[in-house]
Amino acid sequence: MPVQNEEVHYVGHTLSKKGLEADPDLFRTAQDMDISQHEKEGHTCLNFITYL
Repeated sequence: MPVQNEEVHYVGHTLSKKGLEADPDLFRTAQDMDISQHEKEGHTCLNFITYL
């Protein structure tokens, strides 16, 4: 049975011949995030990065 897709994106991850990887778009989003001086926003940012 031929494979139709080289890679599949699902819930923030990419499944390909190389295996399971975090979606590179999420890394770009995390790098572009502005770390705020506010405690709550800082926790939200850290939680997002931890999820990656």
